[in-house]
Amino acid sequence: MVCTLPPNPTSPNPPFSTSPTPQVGVSALVQRQGKILVVRRGNPPNQGQLAFPGGKVHWGEPLVQAVQRELKEETGITATVDRLLDAVDVVLTNKQKQVEQHFVVLCYLCHWAHGQARASDDAQAVYWLSAQTLLQRDDVSAGVRQILRKLNDTNN
Repeated sequence: MVCTLPPNPTSPNPPFSTSPTPQVGVSALVQRQGKILVVRRGNPPNQGQLAFPGGKVHWGEPLVQAVQRELKEETGITATVDRLLDAVDVVLTNKQKQVEQHFVVLCYLCHWAHGQARASDDAQAVYWLSAQTLLQRDDVSAGVRQILRKLNDTNN
């Protein structure tokens, strides 16, 4: 994997307007009986779109604990974390195309353990939908599409 460093933050015209360091987030692709848990995001990024439950990693928090915490906070669901699926870049720009926010979201495959899905915290609503249904909808985040396509490629 090739990593590139951002431009020098001390340059007179940096291409970003806030922090030059991306924020780390996690998301949970939870499977149960052939369906995938998604939430309608109440806040940016992906406000109003269907996305996997997740959010920012707290300072010093192990990634698996962050996934489980965010899942519980947003949906009330408890799940076992299986493995890392992929990393998704979520970059928000302003009208001048300057980067306002940059998140690197690590998406983990999880398996439902217990709990009844309910919307809480940043989630406006929760849904259990098939991967096929999600890929056909217009209100699904780019990150969900990326992960589902990768998962589909891996399974074929």
